[in-house]
Amino acid sequence: MSKIVASALFSPSYRRLASSWGWVREDFAEEFRQLEAAGAWQDEACSTRIWGTRHKWVRKVQTPSGRMVVYKRLHHVVAPVKFMLRPSPSGREAWNYQCLQQLGLPMARLLAVGDVRRCFILKSCFLVTEYAENTRDGRDFLPNGSLVGETALRDAFLDSVLQGLAKLHDQGWVHGGSTPANFLYRRQGDSIIPVWIDVATCCRPPHFLRRRRLTEEFVRLFAPFHFTPEERRRYEEIYLGHRLAPCFTLDSLFAAVEARLSQCAKH
Repeated sequence: MSKIVASALFSPSYRRLASSWGWVREDFAEEFRQLEAAGAWQDEACSTRIWGTRHKWVRKVQTPSGRMVVYKRLHHVVAPVKFMLRPSPSGREAWNYQCLQQLGLPMARLLAVGDVRRCFILKSCFLVTEYAENTRDGRDFLPNGSLVGETALRDAFLDSVLQGLAKLHDQGWVHGGSTPANFLYRRQGDSIIPVWIDVATCCRPPHFLRRRRLTEEFVRLFAPFHFTPEERRRYEEIYLGHRLAPCFTLDSLFAAVEARLSQCAKH
């Protein structure tokens, strides 16, 4: 990366559309430089592959100070022309991290982000965040999960998720990827400490699409649990109790989600 800007906060001004760029958090800048120089991001000896596809991969990397970070890289851009005058997926996600953190949501900390472009064309992009130590995700509470019988803990987990979604929705945002796997938590006795990661799909849809997108939000969250209608209605009531300015009544939200779940079941 030819130019890395180090500062305390990420800004939209760094999301250049024409040239390569990079941003790093000030207190991570020296470690980032050392990792770049050592080629640690792709070195099997000092990183662990978490998951990957043909187009992108995620690695857990140990820094020189001993802490763990997560490095996400999109190395093959499908239809790169569409990003000529638009932020890259990593640039957009970095801005989402910044915005959601400012809303008070329990985010993993953003550490670095950047693009590689040639002649306006996006070739690759990356994002670095803190590794969420000692966390698990909501799949623990699904019918085949390891904590399926822990209903009190499941309630605490879902209450933390619904409280966060309510705060997000009150500001006109939707998550867009609200599956149980995308919400992490740390267990502290019978309580839950939530951690949000992977917010690439968060966005602010136009007003006329908002109710539909909110309905889809709950379909993604609730469908894997196979809740009864009564259970789901109880959680929807908890969600509405956290909202400051809900655009649904309980009956209208329940009916909208029920209709969408029935439609999904037919397909």
